[in-house]
Amino acid sequence: MLRFSALAVLLLSCLAVPSFATTDSSSKSANGNTVQGVVADPTGAIVPNAEVNLVDEDGSIAESCGEFDTWWQSFLRSSAWGELPWFRRQSNGYALRQWDYSTERDVDLVVGAAMFIRTDVFRQLGGFDERFFLYHEEIDFAHRLRDAGKRVVYLPQCVVTHLSEQGGSRKTWGRSGVLGWRQRSRRLYWIKRHGRLWYYSLSAALAGRYLLYVAIIAGVFLWIRSLLR
Repeated sequence: MLRFSALAVLLLSCLAVPSFATTDSSSKSANGNTVQGVVADPTGAIVPNAEVNLVDEDGSIAESCGEFDTWWQSFLRSSAWGELPWFRRQSNGYALRQWDYSTERDVDLVVGAAMFIRTDVFRQLGGFDERFFLYHEEIDFAHRLRDAGKRVVYLPQCVVTHLSEQGGSRKTWGRSGVLGWRQRSRRLYWIKRHGRLWYYSLSAALAGRYLLYVAIIAGVFLWIRSLLR
């Protein structure tokens, strides 16, 4: 029986996976993270980056695959407007949220909690960009994979239990500190992938929405005031 933590899965992905193979193993690490079936493409096809079936502690499926953001999708995500009914279909990852994660499929990107990367491809692309200290390094890597014409694949056969609230990052920096690193990495990613004009126009739009809120509130106030006269 093999023993892996979720971190070990990520390390193995970078160090020792020249090709993928399917096993029926099930294991549990000392901290409780479990891995069932270290899997890959049994046909021998080259799959540069593969995500496993990531589940939360209660057994529910974690949304571990995503889509690359457009400008509008980034605005919807950052403003929370993507949760409004009339914008929901336009938000990032809407189609993926209709998927039950039970089938293998190509995706834009996968989260870095547990994934396998071919060693030769990882080295060929220069590994992760070390400017991303926390978060978005796997999204940047997925972008470079796509630019190189390679695939990112979700594999439901391999299951990893993710103990998300027991990570060292939150213990070290606290919730606000982790949020700060996430925002910094997102800003770095946007500027790297889309340029400063894209980023600053998005920032201006996000700030401008507060003026819209003020205008709406003022309009409602004046309307109510006119009714009371």
